[in-house]
Amino acid sequence: MWPLLFLILLVFAAGNALAAARVDISVVGEITSLTCKVALGGNMTVTLPAQKITALTKKYDTAGKTPFTISIAGCSDVASFSFENDQATVNAEGRLVNTAVAGAKNIELQILNESGATVDLVGVKGQQNISESVSVKPDTESFNFSVQYFSLGAAVAGSVKSSLTFLVEFN
Repeated sequence: MWPLLFLILLVFAAGNALAAARVDISVVGEITSLTCKVALGGNMTVTLPAQKITALTKKYDTAGKTPFTISIAGCSDVASFSFENDQATVNAEGRLVNTAVAGAKNIELQILNESGATVDLVGVKGQQNISESVSVKPDTESFNFSVQYFSLGAAVAGSVKSSLTFLVEFN
């Protein structure tokens, strides 16, 4: 009987020894602050010059081209940049609609990139015709754009207003 009891205790002890094995797991991570910021200090307003309706008499006429720059600073990784396609202010053709109450008629706003090509505001990220993915190390990257009046036909006098959002996404 003692040999059988000894064997049972030996098996039990061996089972407990296996159950007592241990594995150490290390977990590492990092909490960082925002690594990219738009170097405007806040929202910006681009003021176009007043134009006479005679400058915008037929479809596709443009006038009042006004440059503006968006600068990105402090990025530590590759970032992507795009304009938000807000259906309240961007039409199906990729231009900004006039949202001014009792505003000018037959007028939209067109965004142009640095080379003067049209930025397609309805395009998905990477297909808007702006620099979409650049390394902004170590300091800044500037994006030069222009905005201009765009005629859908004979302009009717009034105010012009719209808005858009520039998005910065980074890892």
